Amino acid sequence: MNINDKMNISNEMIESIEKLSEEIGKKSIKEIMEHLDKNLLDYLDLKEKAKKLCELVFEEKFYVNGVVCESYATSFTPRSEICFGSAMSTYNGGFASKLVLDVLPDNQSIPVNTLHFRGFSAVRAGDNICAKMPKFKEVNEYPPRLEDPLRKKRVFYVDRDFLPEESAIELAVLSDNGDILRIDRAVDYKNFK
Repeated sequence: MNINDKMNISNEMIESIEKLSEEIGKKSIKEIMEHLDKNLLDYLDLKEKAKKLCELVFEEKFYVNGVVCESYATSFTPRSEICFGSAMSTYNGGFASKLVLDVLPDNQSIPVNTLHFRGFSAVRAGDNICAKMPKFKEVNEYPPRLEDPLRKKRVFYVDRDFLPEESAIELAVLSDNGDILRIDRAVDYKNFK
């Protein structure tokens, strides 16, 4: 989409801007147009940069220096038993596991030195692994009134740089010659398909 397409405003939009200008009374149509043009351009740029979550999963190889498995209890309250203003029943939900891996990346240009994995894995210190990591920033944005009169908040996912600590959604344990010996997937793996 080029700049001319973005700047093309229909007669209906101009009429709605004139009505809005009459309501405001203090601002000129030109001031409102400049403000709306900037917001519209910013929104359209964000929309162009946004990707699906599955497009923001990156694969990197690591050497594992150490592994810590953290287990924690979970609990839940059924919706049918939620009561406001009084005590609610809470039930034991079992246990969940999270692995914290101290890693050294094969690609020295990325700063990742810790991976978090929500699930179980047989990965051990000394293993070579290939990790799939979602790398995104979530941006919540209201569209311009001209595009969506109800202005429902929209969520966009955009790429970002790697951080020292990342989450992995898949761990592949590799043999010495690089063959995959085992694949483990995190509980939130399906969110990135």
